[in-house]
Amino acid sequence: ARTSSNTTSAPFSASSFSISCSYTGDDIEIGFNSRFFQEMLNNLDTEEVKLEMSAPNRAGILTPVKNETAGEDILMLLMPVMLNA
Repeated sequence: ARTSSNTTSAPFSASSFSISCSYTGDDIEIGFNSRFFQEMLNNLDTEEVKLEMSAPNRAGILTPVKNETAGEDILMLLMPVMLNA
């Protein structure tokens, strides 16, 4: 499966990207700040991550699938942004 992201920031920049993923549950439309998301991914020392989402107005929970750092538990909160309807 693939997920797509379209990002727009005021006043003139926009971006779009897709990533491979597997997911369960209902479809959800949620927006994240792509710079914050990329920063989080860049700081994880793992090939796979899990992003748990429950509702468009709730934070996503980002964790590594396999924690490569002994003695360290990693949990990151990714706050959503409002999408234009």
